[in-house]
Amino acid sequence: MKKILYTLSIVLAVSTFCACNDNDTIGVFYYPDNSEAIFTSSKSEYFFTAADLGEYEVTVQRANSKGSAEVEVINSDTTGLFTIPGTVFFEDGELEATIKVTFEKEQLEIGTPYTIGLQLPETPIEGKQISHKLTITRDYTWEFFTECTATTYLYGESTATIYKALENPSYIKIKDLYSEGHELKLLLGGDGSISMLQDVNSYGYYDMETGFIHPSYGMIYTYIDADRNYSYFDEAQNTIVLSMYYYVGAGAFGWKDDVITW
Repeated sequence: MKKILYTLSIVLAVSTFCACNDNDTIGVFYYPDNSEAIFTSSKSEYFFTAADLGEYEVTVQRANSKGSAEVEVINSDTTGLFTIPGTVFFEDGELEATIKVTFEKEQLEIGTPYTIGLQLPETPIEGKQISHKLTITRDYTWEFFTECTATTYLYGESTATIYKALENPSYIKIKDLYSEGHELKLLLGGDGSISMLQDVNSYGYYDMETGFIHPSYGMIYTYIDADRNYSYFDEAQNTIVLSMYYYVGAGAFGWKDDVITW
């Protein structure tokens, strides 16, 4: 895989718009119907273990709370493993309701992400969030493996904890690496390769949200290049090298090598 060789600079653009004269149209009032609903986010993920519930709730909101309303919900599930209501109900006075997705935990394969698309009816205003992607995954059983030292672009040298999956010892989880509670899960190949149990993006890289909030630029994201020439596992040296492309909404910091050793 050919690595991106350029680095974008951080650019913040601020645009100011002013009314030209007093005759400009100020706006038109719009009163939504009480059945016009939207999702509060575009996607969500639920990793569950044997101790967790076999259910997950997706939040839906409306702007008009007057009267009760029942809103249609269409889903894309073709597995038959999930029970998903065909409607979401708002009580009189409620601005928020939930869609509860339920399932039998034992029927889901360990480590396999199941993605369900949820769709609400169109609204008269364009750009409203009427679709939602829910991913549900039965997590592995993790056991403590070792403490490690990490040298990353975000923190310099720091410490983290590595866990191994009982069902597959080659699958590891590095906890608290990029932010408190963050979990980086990697599959370590016998040939020294690394991979993740998720699809790559259009560039052929893995997308990851670090959880690190930059004081000026907000959330920091990364691409992880899993090409063996750039990211690899050295079993003899107990070392993982990750080629990471750090970026934010306004630009990028470029490619950096993060190193984990134990």
